[in-house]
Amino acid sequence: MPRAPEVESFRACTGSVTRGRPPFCLLLIGAGGALAHGFLEATVQEPLLRAGLAGGRLVLVDPDQYESSNLGRQTLAEGPHRLGQPKATVTAEVLRQRWGDGSVPGLVPIVGGFEPRMLDEHRPDGVGLFADNLAVRAEAARALRAHPGRLLLNAGTEFTLGHARAVAVETRGPC
Repeated sequence: MPRAPEVESFRACTGSVTRGRPPFCLLLIGAGGALAHGFLEATVQEPLLRAGLAGGRLVLVDPDQYESSNLGRQTLAEGPHRLGQPKATVTAEVLRQRWGDGSVPGLVPIVGGFEPRMLDEHRPDGVGLFADNLAVRAEAARALRAHPGRLLLNAGTEFTLGHARAVAVETRGPC
């Protein structure tokens, strides 16, 4: 199965991160969206990716709630019983259930929008930029320029007939 570029970037990084480094912290902006769910599903299924986060933290930032219009493409929602629930909270709950082997990272759901102070508060080694809101993406990009040395998984969304694709990937930082 072909891998999205952001998954491949994280996979390439996990080997160097797990050897001789403190636990990895990954902050996902737009964690409840379709591309973030694809990245997280791949992480849960692949042992090397899971090992990259073992003992670390996964900070899930998303201000939105599940609506009927997005249940079909956001795989971690698990159906209509999640309507109206916060995406960050649901994503954390589902990941706890699916991780399964006891190596689940600390999951920190944040129901709210990205704020630059989060980079100082959580000190992430990597940032997944999965937000589909262009203003949020621009604000996060500006904040990241002031905090160099992080892995950046930059996956934009472009919806055409219900399809999403990664449009840019940039890596820098611990790998």
